[in-house]
Parts: sequence; C-alpha cells; structure tokens
Amino acid sequence: MGWDDGVRCMLMRGGTSKGAYFLAEDLPADPAERDDLLLRIMGSPDARQIDGIGGAHPLTSKVAVISRSARPDADVDYLFLQVGVDTATVSDRQNCGNLLAGVGPFAVERGLVAKAPVRIHMVNSGSVAAAAFPGADGTVDYDGRTAIAGVPGTAAAVVLAFDGTEGSATGALLPTGNVRDVIDGVTATCVDNGMPVVVVAASELGRTGYETVAELEADTELGARVQALRLAAEALRANRLRSLLTMVGVVIGVAAVVVLVVMVFLFWFSCRTGGSCRSGPPRRSAGVSRSGRRCRR
Repeated sequence: MGWDDGVRCMLMRGGTSKGAYFLAEDLPADPAERDDLLLRIMGSPDARQIDGIGGAHPLTSKVAVISRSARPDADVDYLFLQVGVDTATVSDRQNCGNLLAGVGPFAVERGLVAKAPVRIHMVNSGSVAAAAFPGADGTVDYDGRTAIAGVPGTAAAVVLAFDGTEGSATGALLPTGNVRDVIDGVTATCVDNGMPVVVVAASELGRTGYETVAELEADTELGARVQALRLAAEALRANRLRSLLTMVGVVIGVAAVVVLVVMVFLFWFSCRTGGSCRSGPPRRSAGVSRSGRRCRR
C-alpha cells in the first residue's frame, strides 16, 4: 500500500477532545515513518493546520492508533499520540483519557470486537480500562442524553472503568507522598492516576474557575504561573525520590553491617563452645577406647 494513496481514518470526538483514529495496520510500522505521515495528515507544523485534518488546537490535534491485543486481559491496544500544531512533533509520553472514550466504539466500527464492554490496553502507560457503551452486535448507538462541560449538545455515555492506573507514570498515586503540599507558595495536591496532575483551587491563583477558554488562553500571566508550578511540582517529586533512594541505601548499609556482626559473633561463639576455628581439613586427634587405653583414630 502506498501511503500517498490515502489512509483509512475515522474522526471522532472523545470527551472534550477530537482526534483521528487509525488501525495500526494502516500506518507504517516504523515509528519515524509513521510520525512523518501523521504530521502530513494533520497539517503540521502550521498554526492553522490548513493543509491537514487537524483543528489548529492541541485538543483537536490528537491521534489514536488501535490494534488487536495479544494480552489476555485486553481486547485492543490503544496508543495515543499528541501531534504538535505549529511544531513538527509527535509525542507518546502521556495518555489521553478523552480519546480513550472513543476507542471502544472505533473497535466495534472496525470489527475488532463485536460489542461492549471493550477491554483497552493503554500502551502509553501499560494500564487497562474497560469501556461500556450502548449498541448491538457490530453497531454503536451514539444517540443519548449525556452532556459534559465544554461540549455542546448531548450523546450516548461511554463509561470507563480503570484498572492499575495509579502511579502509572511516577510509581505512586501521590507522587510527593503527601495529600497536600505547598508548592511555590500555592497549596496543591499532586496525583498520578493515569496521568500526573497538579490540582489547585482556582482561588489560589487569583481566578474564579469560571473564566472562558478564550480568557484563559489569553492570560499569559496565568500560563507562566501554571508552568512554573508544574516545574516546581516535578522538582519536589524528584527530591522525594532522591530522599527515598538515599534512605534505602542507608537501610541496606545498616543491614549489611548487622549481618557482618552476626556472622562474627557466631564464629566467636563456635570457637568458645569447642567448635573448630581453623580453616582447612580437620586434624587427627587421639581417642580413648572403651577399655580406657588410648588408641589412634
């Protein structure tokens, strides 16, 4: 198949994002070739993505790559790729829970599974989620009355049940080890439950939380403050990890000393109670016969 001849693709909204869904078999197996093709398909790098299907925004410049899974606990594998808008980048460093909502319906539409629930292995993190949604064998019912903030209208609900997502990126549900931290002067909670996030009350940043998307995107001061907070949170997590590794090293060192002391004590005790303290083969010694005469062994 020549990639210039076109590639099968399904545009779907998942949560508050929209993305391009592909079967893995329809894309190049080589990651570099695949990423180059996806950049061309999405129209990147270009702020408007005018020559592609991207929507000129990170929320609409996303890709899901789906295939049948070889894992016994999953039906399909889902690889998320974030395509840069005005930069020639394709990243697999994080999951996307929004596009995850569309993976199950896509799998049914492409014949990978017959119906919901669909067990989805998230390749980016290694965790698994199950998607439940309405529909009969081989079909999906998209009509429904479920509404979510940020999306006009209603649609059928996709209910996701996650398994093993805690600590998938940092190794701990609370990466800093605390329920609350004061980071860069702001009270925050760091959580890793599928994706590391820093949760902060809007009032901590001098905002209400009811600003429009346009207002938030135009707020350069807030953007710089949030970026600084993210970096400070990561530094705090890294410092905690170094402290834990240092503590582990100390514990191992102490344990090694204790083991050595015990071995020395056992050796000394063996000598004191008549055991052999010499190395090498045992020496011959004289014995006593039953008659009381000395004999040679």
